[in-house]
Amino acid sequence: MYVVSRTKTMYTLTFTKRETDSIDFVGHRYSWSSALQKLLCYDDDGEPETLSLSESQAWGLRDSFDEDAEGGHSFFPMLDSNSALYAKLWAFLDSLI
Repeated sequence: MYVVSRTKTMYTLTFTKRETDSIDFVGHRYSWSSALQKLLCYDDDGEPETLSLSESQAWGLRDSFDEDAEGGHSFFPMLDSNSALYAKLWAFLDSLI
């Protein structure tokens, strides 16, 4: 199970380097990866930093995820449904209230 932290107004997502490599590989082909790419930041060693999202940013990210699923398509195209990243993104969606 993946934990997504949530405070009063913030959500956080932490990605591994391997996960950000997957996001970058999918790139701008789909809304989910394109939206995440715009938010990703890296430290001086090239490691991904934890994303801190406001309520509105979190819902904006959800909207981008939903775009890929319009018309009955699956969430997170090109992502292995058995991957840790897939599970983490679903945990994020489930944490939104």
